Amino acid sequence: MRDYYLNERELAELRSAHREVREIREAYRLNAVILLGQGWGVNDVADALLMDPDTVRSYFKRYKHGGVQPVARACYAAKGWQKSASLAAYPGCSRADSRWIRN
Repeated sequence: MRDYYLNERELAELRSAHREVREIREAYRLNAVILLGQGWGVNDVADALLMDPDTVRSYFKRYKHGGVQPVARACYAAKGWQKSASLAAYPGCSRADSRWIRN
């Protein structure tokens, strides 16, 4: 089993960010990291938040490598979405990720 421990400072940082977000998807991503960092198992977090276990692991990895910002901000492209040339890329997202708008 992998160690997903977070210290009190990290948990406080995540809780503070969670209180400030207004987007429900951002809150769920932060919830996943908080629960995992408190000792919940990956599958338990995934079941509680209706997420895939790999997604939960990905959010934790993003947090450990870049802090709150990469976890809280969505960096994805889904079917039916197109890249918006007028919007800047989210800080902390990978090279190919930028804001996407609904077609």
